[in-house]
Amino acid sequence: MSNNIDQIQEIRDRQAAATPGPWTHSRWAPGYVVTDDDKFDVVASVVEYRENGSIESKFCGYKSLANRELIAHAPDDIAYLLSEYDRLTRYLERIGVTFGEFECHRLAREALSHLKG
Repeated sequence: MSNNIDQIQEIRDRQAAATPGPWTHSRWAPGYVVTDDDKFDVVASVVEYRENGSIESKFCGYKSLANRELIAHAPDDIAYLLSEYDRLTRYLERIGVTFGEFECHRLAREALSHLKG
């Protein structure tokens, strides 16, 4: 990836190519089975391994639920973060235009260049 703009675009492309959210997780299947919320088509299935390399068959620990929640909420979380990125980018561009040559302009350009790579 050459810069932040390319990285953001790659994230957008992966999001667009994936099964649309919302997703949910199943507590009744072994591992973490994440499904499309509407049709319950399997989106992802994850298996946990013990330290000795064997497959964990009980997924009732606090980390298991947290991991399933994280995976299931990924589409919505990514969409929110991308919209925040867009909002902040527009805001910084407006600041640069509004304040012209003032110090705020320099700071806005610096922050914007950091966002864009």
